[in-house]
Amino acid sequence: MTDTSQQVDPSPGTLRQFASLLFSRKRKFLAEGETVPHIAARLAPRVVDPEHLKRYRELTCSSEGSQLPIAYPHILASSLHLTLLGSAEFPVSVLGAVHVRNDIVQHRAIDAGETLHLSAHVEGHRQAPRGQEFDLISECACDGEVVWSEVTTFLIRSPGAERPKRARAVDNAEVAPAAVTSCSFRAPNGLGRSYGWLAGDLNPIHLSDLSARLFGFKGAIAHGMWSLARSASELQAVAGQPCRKLQISFRQPIVLPAWVTLHHWREGNQLRFNVSDTQEKLTHLSGVFEPAG
Repeated sequence: MTDTSQQVDPSPGTLRQFASLLFSRKRKFLAEGETVPHIAARLAPRVVDPEHLKRYRELTCSSEGSQLPIAYPHILASSLHLTLLGSAEFPVSVLGAVHVRNDIVQHRAIDAGETLHLSAHVEGHRQAPRGQEFDLISECACDGEVVWSEVTTFLIRSPGAERPKRARAVDNAEVAPAAVTSCSFRAPNGLGRSYGWLAGDLNPIHLSDLSARLFGFKGAIAHGMWSLARSASELQAVAGQPCRKLQISFRQPIVLPAWVTLHHWREGNQLRFNVSDTQEKLTHLSGVFEPAG
């Protein structure tokens, strides 16, 4: 089994990386008996750029303060993710792969002035009802201590696999309506470009209606990590505490521009939630927010 590890330049050319992914001639699906080898990468130690963090807070409505928002290390590691998925050792093309889940754990608060050591790896896959799933594992360490970790799950659809059925926004029959609180926020036109440049995620499905339609979408769609971060910002305000664990399942894309509705309710010490269109006809994402306290 291949085992590779490399250090990545902190500021790689994301356009070049995406072009490499777009024009990859790799296979679309893992053959029987084949799997994803262990591939790892790391960034040189770095300190957060205050202007970059400020812009991220503005785009995601994250609270001010010295602590990094829970999803911020993900975009710092974006060059690692592109390096792994675009490497010669990664056996299939990720063009058309679907981002289906994220599981983030904030082991302790990270101060914006700390030196961050970011690493990521991918290994193996599993069969799923609609195809093959693989996990991208990312970690952030400070002074030798892992302070943040994330599992990002992608799906490579099987040839001929059906697309998921549209999920109703209010599919929580066991939750009493009076227990559910809602608020709305906007995903503006152009968000895909502004967040994409900030995050280093220049996937064409986010950049313009024209480029998104080439891949089967009605128009440009919001980044899943933006909708995750924007939801976490609202829920942190509700909880009154930073997030310790955040689990998200992505259901249907948000076509820009759009108003969406965040529904949330308490279950023990957690906030369960989903984000729907304002007509409550379908769910864009759902998850669990666990506060630090």
